[in-house]
Amino acid sequence: MSENSAVGRVVSLHSYPVKSMGAPDLDQVQVLATGLEHDRGWAVVGEDGAVVTARQVAGLREMRASAPSAPSGSPSLLLAGAGPLVGDGAAAALSAAIGQAVELRPAPTAGPGFNEVAPVHLVSRQAVERAAADEGTHLGDPACSVEQPRANVVVELDGDDLETAWVGREVSMGDVVLRISRQPKHCLGVYADVVRPGLLRVGDDVRLG
Repeated sequence: MSENSAVGRVVSLHSYPVKSMGAPDLDQVQVLATGLEHDRGWAVVGEDGAVVTARQVAGLREMRASAPSAPSGSPSLLLAGAGPLVGDGAAAALSAAIGQAVELRPAPTAGPGFNEVAPVHLVSRQAVERAAADEGTHLGDPACSVEQPRANVVVELDGDDLETAWVGREVSMGDVVLRISRQPKHCLGVYADVVRPGLLRVGDDVRLG
């Protein structure tokens, strides 16, 4: 394989505005130094100030959130049986749905938001399909299940290349360059730091440096 050769392409992009909730697929997204724009920029917070995740309330994973429509806005929530909800209405409906008083709280303006693990989580479609085909496969972390690896970037690989062999290497996709930092303990795919921010689109080639 030559340097900077294409090893695949981007097939889906995911930025999750609210930690532990789902989100619409994206055709393109800005990748910042801290990760995908809006990714885990908000969290569900209880009355004690602690972040509430799907580990405590599994139903959060069935809810969806879309990014704020304005820089100073808040995410729009889609709950079962209700239209898009924003602001106090969203918090009230969410509290009723999970049975405890909560609010949506933005992350501090500096830093990576509520994504404490790594700026970017990347996985190949092949890895997801292999795990799903393995009867009886169970991954310990529900945020990284076979059905929902919760990855930001899903790629389709050419040949037998495995993204787990990329640790320590740089990968370019569109305007973006990532450095693959490590493989998660309980997740599919790999974690990456952002070397060069920029615009990332579905269909962009994936090239190994």
